[in-house]
Amino acid sequence: MPPFELLLKSRTQNASCFWQNHDCMNSAKQHIRDVYEQLTTVERSIATYFLGNEEQRDFCQRSVANRLYVSEASLSRFAQKCQYKGYREFVWHYEHDLARRAALAGDPAAPLLSLRDDCQYQLDLVLARADTEQMRRISLRLEQSPRIYVLGACYAGLAAREFELRFLHLGLAVQAVTTVEDMPLRAGLVTEDDVVIGMTAEAACLELEEALLLARERGAFTVLVTTEPDFAKGVTVDECILVGNGRKTGHGIERSPQLPLLLVTDALYAMLHHNG
Repeated sequence: MPPFELLLKSRTQNASCFWQNHDCMNSAKQHIRDVYEQLTTVERSIATYFLGNEEQRDFCQRSVANRLYVSEASLSRFAQKCQYKGYREFVWHYEHDLARRAALAGDPAAPLLSLRDDCQYQLDLVLARADTEQMRRISLRLEQSPRIYVLGACYAGLAAREFELRFLHLGLAVQAVTTVEDMPLRAGLVTEDDVVIGMTAEAACLELEEALLLARERGAFTVLVTTEPDFAKGVTVDECILVGNGRKTGHGIERSPQLPLLLVTDALYAMLHHNG
């Protein structure tokens, strides 16, 4: 079995063993978040409405269309982009999710169920949809490089430290740089054989952008791992891994914001360990 599938199976089995008596919550909202970046302006207004709503109300197609000043056809197209056959199927799942949340409102396990829901979503978003060929290219460069620098500050700095510890165990020369002032300085010393990985979680970083640009100019192999699609578009690197869907949904309050970055670390580690 490929390393990504082994890792995803392991993570999923561990979660399901603990939560085997509970169904996944908020699947409809997760589908909306998943496709948000591909929606039109009108469809995003529909998405915002459903993501922000927490109450059972009249969701019939005509009522919602009038409430949002959109056409019924727009609601149908929105539902189909969210991976449903039509608006009726979408509403059925959406109302089911709301009913489950209401039923669990007095359940002491509700916060943990919500956390499990978010973590499971991140597993699917990062691992199940990972570009295997891209991960193979990056892992090969990591294996061949004499020096690897991982740059990240704040939450991304925690992920950079974890990356350093994990790959040191594989015998690779890895150094985490977690102070923004040191990033351009370190990048100015790299060679064409080195690998420089930049990580960001929940925020852009101008010093990181400068460091990656400088490292690439010096011939180093550069990689950006980020949760910020706008930041990814503005940075020129050899490989870019965009994790998450770029939609701010309040996640990171219960769940650690660096989790998607750690999952990328796990994926690259699994690839290298499997090949070794």
